[in-house]
Amino acid sequence: MQLYLCILVFVFIDDKSPRFHRLHSAFMNPMTEIFLLFYEAVLPTFVNFNKFLQREEPLMHVLHCQIQSFLTKLASKFVQLCNIKSAVSDFSELKYSDARDQLLDHTIFIGITTRSALNKLLEDGDISTRDVKCTTAMNYALNNLPIKDPVLINATFLNYETKDDATFSQVEYFVQRFGELLPFKSAKELELLQEEFTDYQLMHDAIPSDVWKKAVTDEDEHTTYHRMDIIWHHLSSLKAPDGNLRFSRLCKIAKLVLVLPHSNAQEERIFSMVRKNKTSFRPNLDPKGTLSSILTVKLATNQESHQYEPSKELQKKAKSATWEYNKEHCNQ
Repeated sequence: MQLYLCILVFVFIDDKSPRFHRLHSAFMNPMTEIFLLFYEAVLPTFVNFNKFLQREEPLMHVLHCQIQSFLTKLASKFVQLCNIKSAVSDFSELKYSDARDQLLDHTIFIGITTRSALNKLLEDGDISTRDVKCTTAMNYALNNLPIKDPVLINATFLNYETKDDATFSQVEYFVQRFGELLPFKSAKELELLQEEFTDYQLMHDAIPSDVWKKAVTDEDEHTTYHRMDIIWHHLSSLKAPDGNLRFSRLCKIAKLVLVLPHSNAQEERIFSMVRKNKTSFRPNLDPKGTLSSILTVKLATNQESHQYEPSKELQKKAKSATWEYNKEHCNQ
């Protein structure tokens, strides 16, 4: 929107091409600015959720809550609050498609700037009133998001900060689902596991401040987010008074759940990395050889390539390997 006036001037250029004709027609429509202002107002809701899904740290323990939060924000823009409150525990039951379940047009959220511009156009008579349809995005979200996925619902026990709200049935779900990896199905093992879970819920200030500091992954004005894999790594090292690991069974379950991918963002990063390395200038990189080695090195470090300084020993080995390679191929 910062460039809107510049674009508006641009389309007034005397150009007879069909492309400029279409642009001129679109920008002469007073509703074009309204649509752009509307997109600018509502896009942050989708962008923030998308950024959350692209984060690299394990997020299975908070994904269900984030989905609920996203749906609540989306629904609050056009659905009556009483309907949202009644469906907050199960958004698949949300009533929103009927006009009687929606807010009136003058109260639907379209952004403060958008509302002011729209009212001005209405007062000037440049446009007439029209109905606002907001159900498409909600339809798509409810049809594609895993709002009832039992893995996401039961994984919330991993969140140390909300462990008081967890139940043992959540832990038991993973024992039943991944029985081959978690041999805790017997009555005796389940009793010991429940004891560990109770001990976990009764913990207070058992995690040192340096561990919490190390686990910080994101902060804003109101909230600090922590990596639960770092918290559970610390819990896995705690010992009971008898010298045995305090949460030996519970930590195995936690680690299994934490390694489950919460989205395909990491796979997309790898595909992007492949395209950046196997270019038209280097089309013959072997996926099982050189290309694989390059990706392995890049995935193993977060350091920028231009900041990397190899040790003298590594440089010596690299030069030696290069010399041997050249010698072998020159003799052929």
